[in-house]
Amino acid sequence: MATGVLPHLLLVDDDLAVLRALDRALTQFGVRVSVAADPATARSIVAGGDVDALVLDYRLPGTRGDQLLEELSRSHPELRHRTVLITGDISPEGIDRLVATGCPVLLKPFPMGELKTCVGDLLGRKRAELSEIVTVTPAA
Repeated sequence: MATGVLPHLLLVDDDLAVLRALDRALTQFGVRVSVAADPATARSIVAGGDVDALVLDYRLPGTRGDQLLEELSRSHPELRHRTVLITGDISPEGIDRLVATGCPVLLKPFPMGELKTCVGDLLGRKRAELSEIVTVTPAA
């Protein structure tokens, strides 16, 4: 992250209502937010080279969040340790895959404060800087 520049967070979720809610809340948190409703858009944004952290949904069209993370980490290894995975549809196999990433995992619906804390930790920000906690309940 360049000094004096807002950290750039990429949100990836195929649920547009979730993207809008997370975008609003995290923009107020003091990060620059980009959104991607599909893996191809996410790949394109990351290829731009200035993404500091990811919030990835587990279930994505044509792939899973853990697979997309693996792919993106090949060219941007720093993202492996700056990613939060979110999901509302999980199986025992999915839990194993998510745990294997070593990334924080949030189950939908989650309090926005939990996501802000995770993002703040990933970006090295102090918890004291977190803005007011807002609860978001994404559509199932």
